[in-house]
Amino acid sequence: LFVASCELDLGQNKEEKDLEAIYQSLFEDIDTLNVTEDLKFKTFVSGVRVSYESKNPSVISNTGKVTRPEEDTEVEVKITLSHSSSKYVEVMTFVVLKANGYVEPPKPEDELTELKTAIAALEDSINNFKLTVTSTLDGEVEYVAEYYLDDDKIRMIDTYEYDGDEYSYDYYVTLEDGMITSFVYEYNDEYYIVTDPDDIDEFLYYTDYFLDYYSFSFSASDFTYQDGVYVVKENLMNTVGKLILGDFDSESTSEEFTSFTLTLKDGLIYKVEADTIYSSEGDYSYHYELVFEGFGLQEVIIPDAIPEEDEDIELADVYYMEKGDEATVGGFVVGSLGQNIYISDGTASLCVYFTSMSYIPEDIQLGDYLSASGTVDIFNGLYEVKVASAEDAMLYEGISIEPDSIDDVSQIDSSLMSYVINLENVKLESKTVSSTKDTTIVLTDSYGNTISFFVKKANAALFEEAMADIDVSKNLMLNNVVVSVYKTNVQLMITEQFSAQEITGLFVNPKALNVNLGTTLDEVLEQFSFQYIGDVVSNLNVNELTYETSYDGLTGGSYEIVFKYEGLEAKATVNVVSSGVTENASYDLLETVAKQTTTYSPGLPSTGDVNVLVIPIAFTNSPNYDLSVIETAFNGENSETGWYSLSGYYKETSYGVLNIHANVLDPYQTNEEYNLKKGTTGVEDYKYFLDAITYYDEEINYAEYDQNNDGYIDCVYLIYLAPYMSAWNHADLWWAYCYEYLEDEEAEEVKFDGIGLDWYLWASYEFFNEPIYTAYDSQYNVIEEESLYVEINCETIIHETGHALGLDDYYDYDDKNGPYGGLGAFVMMDTNQGDHDPFSKAILGWINPTVVYNAEYSATLRSFTDFGDAIFIMKDNEETYFTEMYVIALYTPTKANELKSTYECGLPSISGVAIFHVDAVISDNITDETGAIDIYKFNNGSTEHKLIKLIEADGHNDIEQDNYSYVENDDLFQANSSYELTWYDGSNANIVIEIGELNDTVQISIKTK
Repeated sequence: LFVASCELDLGQNKEEKDLEAIYQSLFEDIDTLNVTEDLKFKTFVSGVRVSYESKNPSVISNTGKVTRPEEDTEVEVKITLSHSSSKYVEVMTFVVLKANGYVEPPKPEDELTELKTAIAALEDSINNFKLTVTSTLDGEVEYVAEYYLDDDKIRMIDTYEYDGDEYSYDYYVTLEDGMITSFVYEYNDEYYIVTDPDDIDEFLYYTDYFLDYYSFSFSASDFTYQDGVYVVKENLMNTVGKLILGDFDSESTSEEFTSFTLTLKDGLIYKVEADTIYSSEGDYSYHYELVFEGFGLQEVIIPDAIPEEDEDIELADVYYMEKGDEATVGGFVVGSLGQNIYISDGTASLCVYFTSMSYIPEDIQLGDYLSASGTVDIFNGLYEVKVASAEDAMLYEGISIEPDSIDDVSQIDSSLMSYVINLENVKLESKTVSSTKDTTIVLTDSYGNTISFFVKKANAALFEEAMADIDVSKNLMLNNVVVSVYKTNVQLMITEQFSAQEITGLFVNPKALNVNLGTTLDEVLEQFSFQYIGDVVSNLNVNELTYETSYDGLTGGSYEIVFKYEGLEAKATVNVVSSGVTENASYDLLETVAKQTTTYSPGLPSTGDVNVLVIPIAFTNSPNYDLSVIETAFNGENSETGWYSLSGYYKETSYGVLNIHANVLDPYQTNEEYNLKKGTTGVEDYKYFLDAITYYDEEINYAEYDQNNDGYIDCVYLIYLAPYMSAWNHADLWWAYCYEYLEDEEAEEVKFDGIGLDWYLWASYEFFNEPIYTAYDSQYNVIEEESLYVEINCETIIHETGHALGLDDYYDYDDKNGPYGGLGAFVMMDTNQGDHDPFSKAILGWINPTVVYNAEYSATLRSFTDFGDAIFIMKDNEETYFTEMYVIALYTPTKANELKSTYECGLPSISGVAIFHVDAVISDNITDETGAIDIYKFNNGSTEHKLIKLIEADGHNDIEQDNYSYVENDDLFQANSSYELTWYDGSNANIVIEIGELNDTVQISIKTK
């Protein structure tokens, strides 16, 4: 990607200026009688506009570009300083010395003709790729650059306006192995060719044109998608923006990106747009636009601030590793302390510990990209990677990352481990530390929250030096402090970059506030508190200040309020959002949504009295099974099975909303032998299904079994009287599944009593005989004496009935995570055990949860399994369950969860709060063949982004990381704990779930930040 930068044309400061003094300062450090280098004319000095008019622009241009002539030459330059209505004019004489490296213009005729021919050839060949860069200052186009690129040739056309005159330059560059070997340009109707590498570098540098090659990998996680445009996340705005468009920050100037977007056309990047505020003696608004043409013909890769050659794991993954694991990590250096280097990569921060100072790369600086290999160490709760040799660390050029500023230390928890931060408006109880023993100092923020500030004895001198002139009775800004953990205690420590300063000013708390639509300005103002810090500290109320704002509580959006007091200002942002709490929410159910999005609906109705057909499928070599077991399994009392029958389970789990009654027919005899080595889903089972329905056609009125009126028999249970085999090492027919009878499009549809065939369940009789809990030894052999049996095990038909109702599998199909990768065997649609989850029950119409959107809410929840209490926190106010949300419920080891809760197989033995993250948005790739189960964009079987997952309270993320990992007691949230929500796109929901007292019920508080 080729990016040009030019000197910025800034506005004026209206204060009176001493123009003559500024003129005298322009060249005080320059020997004007011996000029050998470009003068780099300053166009703005302290808010004063400076313009130049050279009498000999071929030697000294109006921008200060010097072209050294054959002989020493005097050049007069008229210099005009303008400010407001004042103007100061002087003429300065410069003497430009001749140069040995003078580039003589090509002679007319032969050489000129040859050069023009070469340029024409370049013009003809450079047609693959075009980039147009437009820079707009305060709404006026300031600068336009066009880049034409074709492998080893570049053409640049730069046009800009200065002092009312328009300048345009046309350059042709030839590259070899990425290096410029020649440079051709035209000036004053004469053509010049530059071939000397030093002259090329000097020309490019001093004329402010830079060709920067960015070879970075694009990361979609850096952006969110909004209305066809990719918007860079706010915390990465400056990082990505300055990588692509350049960094103009200096001691006297700064530029902050306020927006940065990518627009795609036909799947390729077409346009980059950005807005910035440039500060230098005033603030100026810039808008940048980069338009790409022929993009597919030239590789242009957008950076995500991670070098392309980097193959390091994400730092967040280290926190799920075990002590002693090998890890190669990488990130930008954000702080250091002795042998500890703190790095960050956007996913987390981490301490890299070098076992010897000599192993740390030389000249390591903040912002460098450090890649290091070592072993994971966990010291009293603090994670780090230990590096044991100099060869295990590499340093790359990076970018500077400013620490986040925090004024509320209650936000600091173990999730910020090894983050380097700034602390704003805080107090230290003391600055006295010891060089003979470690010291702990109490730090208090302006909200009254406290945290330990830990200073090791080895770092006492560093701390004392930074605090030497600091009055700790004053409010302070503490810069470059690192978050550490000792055992379970979070504490703060200094880095080598630590500094402190006393602060004065006006402060407002909070800095950002979310309010509901309809909130009046007076109601908003009541929520702010103010503190004036000067010689004394004063707490103020809003009546003592003045303020300016365009706040409109009836219109959603963000509004700024500027508070003023004795010449000082403090700013706060108010976000007006639609919000609310809907108790007993009743949104469209799965059956309705499926019919709206696809032609295939779920098989069984999820509410009411539902009749189903059960047909045993017999073979000539079928074992002599007790067929009364089938009747009991479907219709019996729970006590007869030792756990639940199908009808008993669904009556209880649906809180009486769904009542299934099965009509169990006599076996249909296939007159065939079963062969466990042969058989394919959708072939033999189709045949047996059709034959059995045909056999019973005269006896059964199939129209009575179409209770959702979709023209198909709701669901037929085919219980084959043969053993089952593992589908992964035998024919896939001899297993258990719920499937659809999908006829050939060209065949005439088969109907019985005017009703077609669709959903059916295929399962072996022997699933009723398997243990309800199976114990295995290390070689995966069954330990019979430790396994648990019941009279009739109905788990398989209960699970498969969930599919007939339209529910998907909630386990992970990826072998590396085992079958429990989705929900850790926590619910029925994961691994055939326990209760159904709140999301599933809501879309089936069994519960009416409390729905919360952008609002604070408190409630007492009873056992979910016993009563169905649940809270859904929605990302968007769409009044649908088919969206992204968090779901809260109180798990108890009761009813469906009780039997196996002590077996450490995914059903915890204690009560606790279960928090689920659900993203049930509808897929945008639905066709007429898409089944109700598959209407979601995401699933638990094959997408990393899950349809539903459990938030593990211990933070270990074992379910996703470890093979065959079950939910454990520690994965449930207990009393006096909390969890802060983050959406899948990486944005912070600014919502915290707080868990209060927990007994038979639990107190839940949802708070917005």
